[in-house]
This record gives sequence, structure tokens and C-alpha cells, in this order.
Amino acid sequence: MKKNLKNIVVASVACILMLSACKKDDDIIDESKMGDFSIEFDHIVGEDRFYIDPNYLYRNAKGEQFSIRILMYYISNIKLYKADGSIYTVPQDDSYFLVNGADRTTRFTKVKVPEGDYTKVEFMIGVDQERNMMPMERRTGVLSFNPGEGHAGMFWTWSQGYIFFKLEGNSDVVSDDQQGDPTGNKQFKYHIGGFGYPFDDPEAMNNIKVISVDLTKTSGDHLAHVRTGFRSNVHLMVDLMQIFNGPNQWSIANKPNVMFNKEDSGKIVGNFASLFTHDHSENYVKSEEELSSNQ
Repeated sequence: MKKNLKNIVVASVACILMLSACKKDDDIIDESKMGDFSIEFDHIVGEDRFYIDPNYLYRNAKGEQFSIRILMYYISNIKLYKADGSIYTVPQDDSYFLVNGADRTTRFTKVKVPEGDYTKVEFMIGVDQERNMMPMERRTGVLSFNPGEGHAGMFWTWSQGYIFFKLEGNSDVVSDDQQGDPTGNKQFKYHIGGFGYPFDDPEAMNNIKVISVDLTKTSGDHLAHVRTGFRSNVHLMVDLMQIFNGPNQWSIANKPNVMFNKEDSGKIVGNFASLFTHDHSENYVKSEEELSSNQ
């Protein structure tokens, strides 16, 4: 009886040691292997949900009510950082995305990155100078000029540059004159772009904005643990109310239209960083349905 008990104990200990070893083996990082990684851009408006609906009204800090009709913006040049300071830059050809508020399937920027534990992500709102100047045949995907495939109207043909960020809507505070909306539809339009061209002009408008998100600031373990066979997703909340209520408070009545104005567009760009908040990270995800079920 004692011998049998001893054998059972030895077998149990061996099993525990084997399981522990397997767990360690499973979590060995192999930087030669690639895993799936995404940043999720989840829109809200202040304390409210995000809707593209002419009848759904929001109110900014100035007390102005407004609805949202269009929201689109480019995300590009994604980088991931580790605690030791090493950086992985996503290959540029794979690093351009167009987020469309009317299409929730566009809220993910899906890329492949080496296995690792990443502590910070960085991305650009807009399209970099180099890609803006490339021959059109080099601009593929969401940058393409092919009808129904590419930039979806996010390009100024008269200035040869992409529109980095577009927000349009309606508000009763918009006047019916040339300073507002002479059509009488009470529309406001914020089209932000400009990549510093011509490059020899120090006064050229450059609204390229780089955003850094420190994943260590969120309580709990919300680093991006990238592993082969799984997906890691960094979930950001994007608060569009900050366009109006950010560091540069904005009045729709005073400035209902901003397109190619350096001073005004610069103020809106100055609010971009306050849009993004790291909510949480989801690791070891096997399918996108798992992410959708958490919404």
C-alpha cells in the first residue's frame, strides 16, 4: 500500500513538472516567428456612443449641438516598442489604413509583427511625405486612385495631397452665409491635411501627427503579447468630442469650415493626441469574433 502511494506521489510530481515545463516552452519568445497584431479604433463621443445619424445630437463644451455625417482618417507608419527600447517598424507598404466611421470593419489595423511583449505603440494620423510624393502606381490599397478601391475621396486633387482626417456633420449654429453654409444645410466640414510641401518653404502647412500610446499606463497586464498562431489587439477608445473640447477648444459657430488653413487646422491637430485612450489589450485571441463579442 505504501509502495503504491509512493508511486502515485512520484507520478503526480512528475506530471506537475512536465506541465510546468510545457507552459514555459509554450511561452518562449521566438523573434524569428511572426504573429498577428492589430490596433482597434473604437469611437465614442464624450460619454455617449458614436452614431452617424442626422437625428442623434451631441453637445460640446461651448453648448453647441451637432450631429455627425462623415468620419474618416488615415492611420499609417505603425511601430511597436519593447521595454528594452528596441523598436519594430511595420514595413511601410503594409502600414496604411483608412478608418471609416460608417464601416466598423475598418476599425482594425491588422499587421504581422515578430513575437514579443510590446510596451508601447506608435502610429501616424495621416500619410507621410514620402508616400505623398510617390508615383501614383506606387500608391496602392487605401491610397489608390482606382475607383471604388482606394482613397474614397480623401485626396485634394488641387493640392496633390491626402486628406488625413475628415469630420463632417450638421449643427443649427452654422450660419447661412459664406462664412458658414450658404446652401442652408447647416453643415460643418473639417478636412485636415498638409505634409509640409513645398519642402523648402518653412511656412508650408504640415499637419502630420504622430501618436504614442504607452501600454504600461493601463492598470493590470495590458501589454501586447504577440505570439504565433494568435492575435494581440490593442483596444483604443477614440473620443471625437475632443476635437471640440480638447486643449484647443473649438466652436462650430465661429469656425464651421476648415480645410487648407494652417492656423485653424493646426489647432484641430493639436487636439488629436487627446482623442486616443488605451482601454485594454486582448491577447492570445484565436478569431476576430472573440473581439467582436467583447464590444
